[in-house]
Amino acid sequence: MKVLSRKVLVLTRLNGGVTLRPMKQILIILVSAFMFVGCAQLGPPMGGPQDRTPPVILEAFPIPGSTNVDTSTTITLTFDERVKESTLRAAFGLSPPPPGTVRAKWSGGKRVEISFETALKPDLTYAVTIGTQLTDSKNNKLTDTYVLAFSTGDKLDTGWLKGSLLTEGEPIGWDIAGYYLADSTTVPDPSTQPPDATTQTGDDGTWILSNLAEGSWRVFAFKDMDGDRLWTPWSDQLAVPSYDVVASEDSSSVPRELILHPSDPVLLPQVLRITAILKDFFLLRLDVKPRELDVSYTLTELPVDTMESNREERDWEVVADDLTIPVFSKGFRPGDSTIVQIGLDRIPLGEAVGLRVVGSFGTSDTLDTTLTVDLINAALVDTLRPGLISVSPEDRARMHRGKNQVLLTFNEPVRLTDLNSIELMAGADERLPIEIKTPYPNSVSFDIDPETEGGGLTLNIYGETVVDMMGNSLRDSLITYRYAWLPQDSLGTLSGEVVAPGGDAPVHLSFTDIMGVQIPIALTLPGAGEFLLNDVPAGKWQVHGWQDVSRTLNWFEGRAIPFRPSDPVVVSRDTFDVRARWETGGLEIIFP
Repeated sequence: MKVLSRKVLVLTRLNGGVTLRPMKQILIILVSAFMFVGCAQLGPPMGGPQDRTPPVILEAFPIPGSTNVDTSTTITLTFDERVKESTLRAAFGLSPPPPGTVRAKWSGGKRVEISFETALKPDLTYAVTIGTQLTDSKNNKLTDTYVLAFSTGDKLDTGWLKGSLLTEGEPIGWDIAGYYLADSTTVPDPSTQPPDATTQTGDDGTWILSNLAEGSWRVFAFKDMDGDRLWTPWSDQLAVPSYDVVASEDSSSVPRELILHPSDPVLLPQVLRITAILKDFFLLRLDVKPRELDVSYTLTELPVDTMESNREERDWEVVADDLTIPVFSKGFRPGDSTIVQIGLDRIPLGEAVGLRVVGSFGTSDTLDTTLTVDLINAALVDTLRPGLISVSPEDRARMHRGKNQVLLTFNEPVRLTDLNSIELMAGADERLPIEIKTPYPNSVSFDIDPETEGGGLTLNIYGETVVDMMGNSLRDSLITYRYAWLPQDSLGTLSGEVVAPGGDAPVHLSFTDIMGVQIPIALTLPGAGEFLLNDVPAGKWQVHGWQDVSRTLNWFEGRAIPFRPSDPVVVSRDTFDVRARWETGGLEIIFP
């Protein structure tokens, strides 16, 4: 039976939104450095239940929305409780930013007067923001940014933008930096230019930039680790938008929601150590996972008379071409991308070699270091056992005809010495037929027959019959994994349509059940259009994905300078039900 549900999944992509979520408060804008003049001391807490309530701003001057405010005005804020005066600096912002020093004078820990060394500009809309970094004496943070907007002229700008930050870490307290694009030649640089408008994300990652001039804006998000109100490329995570957005003062016009997704910080790796596992096989340990492996390696045999006791503390230069040892192979160690495996073309003659490592690892910097590799304790012949890095799916996973592949990954190439080195059992004594494949020299895979009856399955790996190229066995004991195989009548079908502005750019979707008990299901489409997904376990599911507009085969996080937009991403806010033996249809996955 087929049931078509016309439920529309309104999804939000990282570069834009579809619906306006209600906010507790208008979010706001931060800028400029402070000088604080404090006078009150925090007193001891009173008895009673623990205080978990964030501070609230009771009164503000100028009155929010005021026009024709004097350019020499002082901002006054009154809180309902004592706040930590030291947290105001990181939380306060004024946009556009004023020149000169900003001073704060406190009274009793609840009232602050904020003055500016230089008068504000006439005929301009200003927005004072108190962000989510502000805390009370019990470290309770504001859950949303507070905004106080006023104008020194007759007109108050009312344009606004909204969005969310999608991050694996804590979403609160990120800086949202908006830059007004006056014309096509405007190229904002968040690492050197203070933003024209700024705010901070709330506890749920949402944000609003309010009281903006009409027109196009480019909005970034970054985690300001050093508090300088600018993006620091070597330490601050940055989220680059997928496109520019338009702020309008038309109250009936709802701006596109912009959801920002930060990339990992791009750090230049540093060498922690180099270890000679064999005389012709080294492991180079880095402190962080490199983005790319665009590195050159030069190995040089060291003269015998340099082998004094402190040789490991010396740097060695490349001495002569005839002593250089070619690098036969290099690559990340399976399962750990902080380790680079380096294989030599021949075994060095001496007791040490000099290794020069030069490369950028995909960053804007360059690493150039020379190390000494001690070969005295390195083995001449490989006697080390291979290692089983991973088994996918994990132990106790729920498998089915839509997710029926098992993949074993080792840390080096292996071979099976017995036809039954790997076996799949149903129950205690029924061996199921499997066809072993080797997609890569260091991996083994097989597919479970889709017609297998539901029930428990056991994967047995006989370690003594799995050996590396030198004959070293994986281990002497049996390795066991157990799976649950879902019957066909417990699965359903999803169908719908992907609507995306990227046209024929490939779309990558990932369906996950909200309980986390099912294996995620990946679906790749050649472009926007209809889709049909069979063999989905019954339950509540969500979907997220991205469109490969950059044609890089991986999600592209964008570039701030020169500006390159990130790939658009969709994230479902709603869940949808999958019923066994039924088709849930009419789903719309929308890239607005």
